[in-house]
Amino acid sequence: MESFIFMGKIIHKGCSVTQFNHTLKRSSTFFIFFYFFSIHTFFHKARKFFLLLCIDHVSKFFLYYESQSGGPDYKIPLGRRDGLTFASRQATLENLPPPSSNTTTILNSLATKNLDPTDVVSLSGGHTIGISHCSSFTNRLYPSQDPVMDQTFGKNLRLTCPTNTTDNTTVLDIRSPNTFDNRYYVDLMNRQGLFTSDQDLYTDRRTRGIVTSFAVNQSLFFEKFVFAMLKMGQLNVLTGNQGEIRANCSVRNANRKASLTSFVENVAQEFIEM
Repeated sequence: MESFIFMGKIIHKGCSVTQFNHTLKRSSTFFIFFYFFSIHTFFHKARKFFLLLCIDHVSKFFLYYESQSGGPDYKIPLGRRDGLTFASRQATLENLPPPSSNTTTILNSLATKNLDPTDVVSLSGGHTIGISHCSSFTNRLYPSQDPVMDQTFGKNLRLTCPTNTTDNTTVLDIRSPNTFDNRYYVDLMNRQGLFTSDQDLYTDRRTRGIVTSFAVNQSLFFEKFVFAMLKMGQLNVLTGNQGEIRANCSVRNANRKASLTSFVENVAQEFIEM
Protein backbone atom coordinates (compact mmCIF):
# COMPACT_ATOMS: atom_id res chain seq x y z
CA MET A 1 0.00 0.00 0.00
CA GLU A 2 1.81 3.06 -1.25
CA SER A 3 1.44 6.76 -1.97
CA PHE A 4 2.30 8.69 -5.10
CA ILE A 5 2.05 12.37 -5.98
CA PHE A 6 0.63 13.40 -9.33
CA MET A 7 0.45 17.14 -10.06
CA GLY A 8 0.46 17.81 -6.35
CA LYS A 9 -2.10 15.23 -5.33
CA ILE A 10 -1.88 11.89 -3.57
CA ILE A 11 -3.25 9.24 -5.90
CA HIS A 12 -2.51 6.03 -4.03
CA LYS A 13 -2.81 4.63 -0.56
CA GLY A 14 -1.56 6.11 2.67
CA CYS A 15 0.57 9.01 3.76
CA SER A 16 3.99 7.69 2.81
CA VAL A 17 5.08 10.84 1.02
CA THR A 18 8.83 11.06 0.50
CA GLN A 19 9.03 13.74 -2.17
CA PHE A 20 7.05 16.69 -3.47
CA ASN A 21 6.04 17.31 -7.04
CA HIS A 22 9.31 18.06 -8.85
CA THR A 23 7.61 20.98 -10.61
CA LEU A 24 6.97 22.92 -7.39
CA LYS A 25 8.24 26.41 -8.07
CA ARG A 26 11.48 27.54 -6.41
CA SER A 27 9.93 30.81 -5.26
CA SER A 28 7.67 28.77 -3.00
CA THR A 29 10.58 27.38 -0.99
CA PHE A 30 10.28 30.01 1.73
CA PHE A 31 6.53 29.55 1.85
CA ILE A 32 6.88 25.79 2.29
CA PHE A 33 9.51 26.26 5.03
CA PHE A 34 7.37 28.84 6.83
CA TYR A 35 4.22 26.76 6.47
CA PHE A 36 5.62 23.58 7.92
CA PHE A 37 7.60 25.16 10.73
CA SER A 38 4.96 27.68 11.80
CA ILE A 39 1.81 25.53 11.83
CA HIS A 40 3.20 21.99 11.86
CA THR A 41 3.01 21.99 15.65
CA PHE A 42 -0.62 23.06 15.52
CA PHE A 43 -1.54 20.34 13.01
CA HIS A 44 0.43 17.71 14.92
CA LYS A 45 -1.56 18.49 18.04
CA ALA A 46 -4.92 19.27 16.48
CA ARG A 47 -4.95 16.01 14.52
CA LYS A 48 -5.04 14.15 17.83
CA PHE A 49 -8.37 15.72 18.74
CA PHE A 50 -10.01 15.91 15.34
CA LEU A 51 -8.41 12.84 13.74
CA LEU A 52 -6.70 14.93 11.09
CA LEU A 53 -4.67 12.03 9.76
CA CYS A 54 -1.29 12.38 8.08
CA ILE A 55 -2.79 11.94 4.63
CA ASP A 56 -5.27 14.70 5.49
CA HIS A 57 -2.39 16.94 6.58
CA VAL A 58 -0.64 16.56 3.22
CA SER A 59 -3.85 17.07 1.23
CA LYS A 60 -4.65 20.19 3.24
CA PHE A 61 -1.19 21.58 2.54
CA PHE A 62 -1.52 21.23 -1.22
CA LEU A 63 -5.01 22.75 -1.13
CA TYR A 64 -3.73 25.70 0.90
CA TYR A 65 -0.78 26.23 -1.43
CA GLU A 66 -2.95 26.04 -4.55
CA SER A 67 -5.71 28.33 -3.20
CA GLN A 68 -3.19 30.88 -1.92
CA SER A 69 -1.80 31.04 -5.46
CA GLY A 70 -5.20 32.05 -6.80
CA GLY A 71 -6.81 28.67 -7.37
CA PRO A 72 -10.21 27.42 -6.20
CA ASP A 73 -10.83 26.68 -2.54
CA TYR A 74 -12.88 23.59 -1.77
CA LYS A 75 -13.59 21.07 0.93
CA ILE A 76 -11.50 17.90 1.02
CA PRO A 77 -13.05 14.70 2.41
CA LEU A 78 -11.04 13.80 5.50
CA GLY A 79 -10.53 10.65 7.52
CA ARG A 80 -8.66 8.25 5.23
CA ARG A 81 -6.18 6.18 7.18
CA ASP A 82 -2.42 6.23 6.70
CA GLY A 83 -0.56 3.58 4.70
CA LEU A 84 1.78 0.93 6.04
CA THR A 85 4.53 1.25 3.43
CA PHE A 86 6.52 4.00 1.76
CA ALA A 87 6.39 4.49 -1.99
CA SER A 88 9.70 3.56 -3.57
CA ARG A 89 11.20 5.76 -6.28
CA GLN A 90 10.66 2.99 -8.81
CA ALA A 91 7.01 2.53 -7.88
CA THR A 92 6.46 6.28 -8.07
CA LEU A 93 7.98 6.53 -11.55
CA GLU A 94 5.92 3.57 -12.74
CA ASN A 95 2.74 5.41 -11.74
CA LEU A 96 3.68 8.79 -13.23
CA PRO A 97 3.85 9.19 -17.01
CA PRO A 98 7.10 11.09 -17.81
CA PRO A 99 6.94 14.61 -19.32
CA SER A 100 8.02 13.16 -22.66
CA SER A 101 4.78 11.17 -22.86
CA ASN A 102 2.23 11.89 -25.57
CA THR A 103 -1.50 12.14 -24.94
CA THR A 104 -2.17 8.51 -25.79
CA THR A 105 0.29 7.32 -23.16
CA ILE A 106 -1.14 9.64 -20.53
CA LEU A 107 -4.77 8.80 -21.25
CA ASN A 108 -4.06 5.07 -21.21
CA SER A 109 -2.07 5.30 -17.99
CA LEU A 110 -4.60 7.38 -16.07
CA ALA A 111 -7.57 5.47 -17.43
CA THR A 112 -6.39 2.63 -15.19
CA LYS A 113 -7.14 4.99 -12.29
CA ASN A 114 -10.60 5.77 -13.65
CA LEU A 115 -9.59 9.24 -14.86
CA ASP A 116 -11.13 10.33 -18.16
CA PRO A 117 -9.76 12.85 -20.73
CA THR A 118 -11.44 15.83 -19.03
CA ASP A 119 -9.90 14.78 -15.70
CA VAL A 120 -6.47 14.46 -17.32
CA VAL A 121 -6.61 17.87 -18.99
CA SER A 122 -7.93 19.44 -15.78
CA LEU A 123 -5.19 17.96 -13.62
CA SER A 124 -2.55 18.97 -16.15
CA GLY A 125 -3.64 22.51 -15.38
CA GLY A 126 -1.68 22.14 -12.16
CA HIS A 127 1.27 23.11 -14.35
CA THR A 128 -0.01 26.67 -14.25
CA ILE A 129 2.45 27.09 -11.37
CA GLY A 130 5.84 25.46 -10.82
CA ILE A 131 9.22 25.00 -12.40
CA SER A 132 11.03 22.30 -14.32
CA HIS A 133 14.64 21.28 -14.82
CA CYS A 134 15.98 21.40 -18.35
CA SER A 135 16.34 17.62 -18.42
CA SER A 136 12.54 17.27 -18.53
CA PHE A 137 12.17 19.05 -21.87
CA THR A 138 15.53 19.26 -23.68
CA ASN A 139 14.37 16.34 -25.83
CA ARG A 140 12.23 19.00 -27.54
CA LEU A 141 15.22 21.28 -28.15
CA TYR A 142 18.10 18.97 -29.11
CA PRO A 143 19.40 17.86 -31.50
CA SER A 144 16.71 19.94 -33.24
CA GLN A 145 13.71 21.88 -32.00
CA ASP A 146 10.30 20.22 -31.93
CA PRO A 147 8.49 21.71 -34.96
CA VAL A 148 5.30 21.98 -32.89
CA MET A 149 7.01 24.39 -30.48
CA ASP A 150 6.77 28.15 -31.08
CA GLN A 151 10.09 29.32 -32.54
CA THR A 152 10.62 32.27 -30.18
CA PHE A 153 9.63 30.18 -27.19
CA GLY A 154 12.15 27.52 -28.19
CA LYS A 155 14.89 30.11 -28.74
CA ASN A 156 14.38 31.49 -25.22
CA LEU A 157 14.43 27.99 -23.76
CA ARG A 158 17.77 27.32 -25.42
CA LEU A 159 19.16 30.39 -23.68
CA THR A 160 18.15 28.83 -20.38
CA CYS A 161 19.29 25.36 -21.42
CA PRO A 162 22.23 25.89 -23.82
CA THR A 163 23.02 22.15 -23.91
CA ASN A 164 21.06 18.97 -23.35
CA THR A 165 22.98 18.42 -20.10
CA THR A 166 22.27 21.82 -18.53
CA ASP A 167 20.72 21.63 -15.07
CA ASN A 168 18.97 25.02 -15.02
CA THR A 169 15.28 25.54 -14.35
CA THR A 170 12.45 27.51 -15.92
CA VAL A 171 8.80 28.18 -15.18
CA LEU A 172 6.06 25.92 -16.51
CA ASP A 173 3.67 28.76 -17.39
CA ILE A 174 5.35 31.76 -19.03
CA ARG A 175 2.26 33.98 -18.76
CA SER A 176 1.50 33.79 -15.04
CA PRO A 177 4.07 31.51 -13.37
CA ASN A 178 3.08 32.43 -9.81
CA THR A 179 -0.70 32.41 -10.21
CA PHE A 180 -3.04 29.44 -10.36
CA ASP A 181 -5.22 30.33 -13.34
CA ASN A 182 -6.13 29.16 -16.86
CA ARG A 183 -3.18 30.78 -18.66
CA TYR A 184 -1.47 27.40 -18.95
CA TYR A 185 -4.07 26.46 -21.56
CA VAL A 186 -3.47 29.73 -23.40
CA ASP A 187 0.20 28.70 -23.53
CA LEU A 188 -0.78 25.44 -25.20
CA MET A 189 -2.90 27.20 -27.80
CA ASN A 190 0.12 29.36 -28.63
CA ARG A 191 2.40 26.30 -28.90
CA GLN A 192 4.24 27.34 -25.73
CA GLY A 193 3.67 24.26 -23.62
CA LEU A 194 6.90 23.19 -21.95
CA PHE A 195 6.57 19.41 -21.92
CA THR A 196 5.52 17.07 -24.67
CA SER A 197 2.86 15.86 -22.25
CA ASP A 198 1.55 19.43 -22.04
CA GLN A 199 1.64 20.52 -25.67
CA ASP A 200 0.28 17.26 -27.05
CA LEU A 201 -2.97 17.88 -25.17
CA TYR A 202 -3.68 20.62 -27.71
CA THR A 203 -2.30 18.69 -30.67
CA ASP A 204 -4.40 15.59 -30.01
CA ARG A 205 -7.97 15.90 -31.30
CA ARG A 206 -9.33 13.98 -28.30
CA THR A 207 -8.26 16.68 -25.85
CA ARG A 208 -7.88 19.80 -28.01
CA GLY A 209 -11.47 20.94 -27.44
CA ILE A 210 -11.11 20.57 -23.66
CA VAL A 211 -7.94 22.69 -23.70
CA THR A 212 -9.71 25.37 -25.71
CA SER A 213 -12.74 25.43 -23.41
CA PHE A 214 -10.52 25.91 -20.36
CA ALA A 215 -8.45 28.60 -22.09
CA VAL A 216 -11.54 30.75 -22.64
CA ASN A 217 -13.37 29.92 -19.41
CA GLN A 218 -11.40 29.91 -16.16
CA SER A 219 -14.48 29.15 -14.07
CA LEU A 220 -15.04 25.98 -16.07
CA PHE A 221 -11.41 24.96 -15.55
CA PHE A 222 -11.69 25.51 -11.80
CA GLU A 223 -14.91 23.51 -11.66
CA LYS A 224 -13.44 20.55 -13.54
CA PHE A 225 -10.14 20.77 -11.65
CA VAL A 226 -11.90 20.49 -8.29
CA PHE A 227 -13.99 17.57 -9.55
CA ALA A 228 -10.89 15.74 -10.82
CA MET A 229 -8.94 16.38 -7.62
CA LEU A 230 -11.75 15.05 -5.45
CA LYS A 231 -12.18 12.07 -7.76
CA MET A 232 -8.47 11.27 -7.61
CA GLY A 233 -8.47 11.71 -3.85
CA GLN A 234 -10.94 8.84 -3.53
CA LEU A 235 -8.63 6.28 -5.11
CA ASN A 236 -7.78 3.30 -2.89
CA VAL A 237 -8.93 4.94 0.33
CA LEU A 238 -7.96 3.04 3.49
CA THR A 239 -10.77 2.72 6.03
CA GLY A 240 -11.82 0.53 8.95
CA ASN A 241 -8.91 -1.61 10.10
CA GLN A 242 -6.83 -0.94 6.99
CA GLY A 243 -3.61 1.01 7.38
CA GLU A 244 -3.02 2.88 10.62
CA ILE A 245 -3.36 6.19 12.42
CA ARG A 246 0.22 7.37 12.76
CA ALA A 247 1.53 8.91 15.94
CA ASN A 248 4.33 10.46 13.85
CA CYS A 249 3.61 11.21 10.20
CA SER A 250 7.20 10.61 9.10
CA VAL A 251 7.41 6.99 10.27
CA ARG A 252 5.24 3.92 10.69
CA ASN A 253 3.99 3.10 14.15
CA ALA A 254 6.53 0.72 15.71
CA ASN A 255 3.88 -0.93 17.83
CA ARG A 256 0.36 -0.26 16.60
CA LYS A 257 -1.37 -1.26 19.85
CA ALA A 258 1.10 0.66 21.99
CA SER A 259 0.82 3.69 19.72
CA LEU A 260 -2.96 3.73 20.06
CA THR A 261 -2.69 3.52 23.85
CA SER A 262 -0.16 6.35 23.87
CA PHE A 263 -2.41 8.34 21.54
CA VAL A 264 -5.25 8.26 24.09
CA GLU A 265 -3.08 8.82 27.16
CA ASN A 266 -1.41 11.91 25.72
CA VAL A 267 -4.57 13.77 24.69
CA ALA A 268 -5.08 15.61 27.98
CA GLN A 269 -1.44 16.68 28.23
CA GLU A 270 -1.32 17.81 24.60
CA PHE A 271 -4.46 19.88 25.11
CA ILE A 272 -2.90 21.61 28.13
CA GLU A 273 0.26 22.43 26.18
CA MET A 274 -1.53 23.87 23.12
